[in-house]
Amino acid sequence: MSQKKLLLLGYPASTVDYENFEQLQELVLFLEHQHIRLYKIEDRDGLQSSDVEVWNKSYSKYLTDLKCPLSYDKVHEVVDWLLTRAIDSCYQQTAEGKNLTADNYLQRKAEKEKQQKASDPLSAIDFSTEEARKGIEDLRITLGITAHPDPLVVLRACCKFITDNLSDEAIQVANKETRNQKKIMPLSRFDMGMISSKNGTIDAAIRALRLIHLENLREVQTEINEAIVAVQELTADPKTDKKLGKVGL
Repeated sequence: MSQKKLLLLGYPASTVDYENFEQLQELVLFLEHQHIRLYKIEDRDGLQSSDVEVWNKSYSKYLTDLKCPLSYDKVHEVVDWLLTRAIDSCYQQTAEGKNLTADNYLQRKAEKEKQQKASDPLSAIDFSTEEARKGIEDLRITLGITAHPDPLVVLRACCKFITDNLSDEAIQVANKETRNQKKIMPLSRFDMGMISSKNGTIDAAIRALRLIHLENLREVQTEINEAIVAVQELTADPKTDKKLGKVGL
């Protein structure tokens, strides 16, 4: 395996043990991700699999798709062929860049914008229209975003706010924090039941005593209710057995 080829391609290691599965897989993924780019990103799962059997099948198919003329079992020669293929890809990209003229650049830019508009409906919106401005302004007011003269800046701020605060993950975190928080009401929120003394310490003491008094009243009321129920059970005619759910014995 040529160290010069690895260096030329920017590989982080100067040597690779092609009999080591992890090192071989790492090199193949590097070449595909950075230089060859035969597959789309979502189609590279097989090459990234940690299952040796799955990876071997994907690697064999990958070589077939690349039309590699060498046999799969000739690991050293195959890897060297992949390195050469990656270098060829780099050269083609460089040569294409050198031959790029101003007219070609404008043509490619127009084609790229056309493809972007076809795949992204938002890119086709004219944000300078009154309708678009009104829609963005309504969204800004709803989210409570600070006003800005540029509608694109406002839209970016709205998108960031929605991503940070209204995504499923953000909502789950907020709900969890709310459940964990103890609901504490400040003492100053309770009614004194009398005119303020104009002294904060005295007013706080009065509120505390009033709350204690109310709690004591609740306890007394509960005991009274229990006593009434006990008397009713003794004097009821016919007698009621609540455990059996029946009236009469």
